[in-house]
Formats: sequence, structure tokens, C-alpha cells
Amino acid sequence: MDSPHGETVEIPVSGRGLSRDGVGDGGKSIFTGKEDHEAFLHGWERVCISHGWRVHAWVLMGNHFHLLLETPEANLSSGMRVLLGTYSQARNSKQKRRAHGESMAERIIGLVGAALELPRSMDELGALRKGDPRKLICAASVKAHTSMNNDWLAQRLCMGDPTAISQLLNRVRLDAKNRKILKMHGNIFKSKD
Repeated sequence: MDSPHGETVEIPVSGRGLSRDGVGDGGKSIFTGKEDHEAFLHGWERVCISHGWRVHAWVLMGNHFHLLLETPEANLSSGMRVLLGTYSQARNSKQKRRAHGESMAERIIGLVGAALELPRSMDELGALRKGDPRKLICAASVKAHTSMNNDWLAQRLCMGDPTAISQLLNRVRLDAKNRKILKMHGNIFKSKD
């Protein structure tokens, strides 16, 4: 899953209240429908009870949320870890997406790269543009099916600065031709378990 452990912001408000924002990794969706909202709210209810939080207001959107709550004890971090961790696991399980390691990422690069005639050697990869569409399609496939981060992708595919990977991948997702290629290759990697 695109983890809701992306950017978070805490803004103290009067008393012991806090405004808590959570943003999906790279701005990706963390809620894709009513079931996701209900699962998050159910988990949040359990954390509020177990941590003694008082809720004043909340809003859930596709790729982020805002919470206004009161924490009588200094336990916001631990509660958010529980909430986001259990929600991520539940959503991943529901979507049958698994966090695969480096071996799965290498397999994806090998299969997709071969189909796109992407060079395999680091020297040849380094000679290509950082934003070469073949690199971007491989990187997007790896991101969609594994837990590999931008640092790993930037190094493995010679894509330059890791902080630019998300922006480069957004370009590939916006292009209709590349989306079609991604969808075609995505069917190869669907989990069978």
C-alpha cells in the first residue's frame, strides 16, 4: 500500500489539543473508498479509547486527513504509530499487495526492462537520460509492487537525485501511452497468494 506514513504535521492548539495532518506517500491516495474510510475510523476509535484521546473534529480525503484532538497524556506519537500501522496492514491485506524486497524489485526490472529493451549494465543505464521513459516505467512498476524506496530506485536505475523520483514518476502516470504500458506490465506481477 501507499503508506499513510508520508508527511505529518502537528500544530498545537489551545490547551492540550493538537491538530494532526497525515499525507499519503508522494501524495498518493490513502483512502480509495467508503471501506477505507470506515476501516480508518474504526481503528481511530480504538486508538482514541486506548489512549484516552478526545476528538473535536476530523476530515478524511483521498490522499490526506486532518484530526483535531485532545491528548490528556503525551502519547500522540505512539497512538499515531498504532493507528497508521494497523490501517496500513489492513489495507495492504485487503488489496493483496505485499511488501516485496529487493529480489522482487530486481525481477520486475529484469522483466519490464527486457520488454522495453532497457540496458542492464550500470554503465549503459548511466548513459541514458535520468528521465528516460523506460527507466520511469520500470521505476513505476517497482513502486507499485514492492516497498523499495526512491533512494534504491535512483541508485539502481541511475536516475539521479532520489528526491526527484516522485516528480518523474508523476510524469509517466500522466502520459496515456505510458499508463497503458504500466497497466499491461502490472498484470504480470499480481500476487497469487
